[in-house]
Amino acid sequence: MDQFTVVAVWFSSLVSGALLVIGVTSLVTGRAVINLQRTDWSTREARLLGLCTTIQAIAVGAYSLYGGLTLSAHVIPLAGVGSPWGIFVSAPFWLVFFGALVVQAVIEHRHHHAAPSAVR
Repeated sequence: MDQFTVVAVWFSSLVSGALLVIGVTSLVTGRAVINLQRTDWSTREARLLGLCTTIQAIAVGAYSLYGGLTLSAHVIPLAGVGSPWGIFVSAPFWLVFFGALVVQAVIEHRHHHAAPSAVR
């Protein structure tokens, strides 16, 4: 179980670090770092998207650190892993992560449905 914990924390830390670099770069520069659709984001929109990505990265990093420390310290016994209380423990992570995802979707929706003169 300890090897699984190390690998899981390592992998989620890589994901968190990649998201953090993308989010902070977008937040500081005001340009979308990964723009697969070649959308012309305004500086404000790109910074808001970067802020949401940064928040998601911090949530992933904090949750992986918490989970790794919890599993490596054997605080949760193996018999209690499937407990329904696990949903309440992970609820703040999912609320933050999907809340930021909803904000990103709203920003994209507003951008594509804005008046052409309002988009810069």
